[in-house]
Amino acid sequence: MRRESATPAAIAALFLFRAGAALAQGCCGAAGFQRGAFESGAAPPGKLDFGIDYELTVMETYLRGTRVVADPFDRRGVSQFVNLNLSYGFSQRLSGSVVVPFVQKEMDFTGGRNFGSGPGDVTALIKFDLLASPAFSPSDLDFAPVPSPRTRQLAVGLGLKFPTGDYHQEVDGVRQSLAVQPGTGSLDGIIWGYYSDDRPGLSFFANVTFRVKGENTDAYRPGNDLLYETGLAWRRLEGAGWSVSLRGRSSGTDESSGMEMSGTGGDWIYLVPRVSWSRSPKLSLDLGARVPVYARVNGTQLSATYGLDVGLFLSF
Repeated sequence: MRRESATPAAIAALFLFRAGAALAQGCCGAAGFQRGAFESGAAPPGKLDFGIDYELTVMETYLRGTRVVADPFDRRGVSQFVNLNLSYGFSQRLSGSVVVPFVQKEMDFTGGRNFGSGPGDVTALIKFDLLASPAFSPSDLDFAPVPSPRTRQLAVGLGLKFPTGDYHQEVDGVRQSLAVQPGTGSLDGIIWGYYSDDRPGLSFFANVTFRVKGENTDAYRPGNDLLYETGLAWRRLEGAGWSVSLRGRSSGTDESSGMEMSGTGGDWIYLVPRVSWSRSPKLSLDLGARVPVYARVNGTQLSATYGLDVGLFLSF
């Protein structure tokens, strides 16, 4: 009797794990761009910047390559990040940033649901200002005052993403797919670059981040990532401002025990309009949207339909 009752349970658990892993594959990979510290230049010496931002990504578009196709399982994914950003300027050229994320990911599909939440993987980044010009805080995309008549910054950086987030979460005894886990379990290397050309009123900015992914203890290695953004911003000392940018991500194929995983990796480009309100040079609030303008996935994947984010940035 015990064998008869245990066998269906074991089969059900195995089915749910495999189905969940397959159905959630690529669910939330296009989310979590980590704003703030990655989108701003090096901090000035002795300056402490703090930011908190919330990112929401809703994924309801099922793609095969670049084509929208019908999803037989009616999948819907939601990814939410709350990122704490802390930056400090050690000298005229050298500064450091730390990003601490809190994550919630979920995906509903016909007959089931995958879910994961908790603290994510912490990232640390060291920035070096090659021009040693007056730098900007993480609010520089959020319309901080522009030095007159013109200020440029060219900065590079190196960092690490630490495997601090849980990637073994279970629901009702069933381990959830890595796609919805708060962490990846891998130690990743980061190469970063930033450029800005700020003139009174109008500014140009660009940033790029390359992430070299490591392998976790399950012999799973997420694909390497190239993240980039370029755009224009109109900034004011106080009051409202705006920016518009193109933000992209190119992600390689995941590997499990050295074998490539189908339905992972691709290219995404978003149009990002943003409005902001600045109370003073030390306080700003912004609201932005992410509208997909191009997506190409490997195999078939659930992709972002839209995204929203809001951020609060303080300087001390």
